[in-house]
Amino acid sequence: MTEAVLSAATSLLLYGMLGFPFIVWSGRTALASAAAKVESSGQPEPSRAAKIWLVGVPAMFIAYYFISSHFAGKPELDALGQPVDEGGRQWMFLALSPAAGMILGYAAGVKVARDRFRRRGQ
Repeated sequence: MTEAVLSAATSLLLYGMLGFPFIVWSGRTALASAAAKVESSGQPEPSRAAKIWLVGVPAMFIAYYFISSHFAGKPELDALGQPVDEGGRQWMFLALSPAAGMILGYAAGVKVARDRFRRRGQ
């Protein structure tokens, strides 16, 4: 019993560590984008491109993963009508952590940008 709990905890920890660099990268990108926008328009918000790439694309990937797993009973077909191997689903699962990390990092970067903007008294 203890081995199973430790194994599960280790797996979750390692899976969480997979997304950590994406949290940092996405947060720094959102913060830099918001800082650039403050200089040009006075709004502490990241650019539209940052929103699309750091939130929109990962959110669509996460939605695609869950929608495709909901309809997993039907085999996917390629352009020739042949069943597609389901081996890619494991790789998609591994990519969920970076996708979630990008969204969390974006939120953290926006929060830090707004706090810096308020502290400056603007």
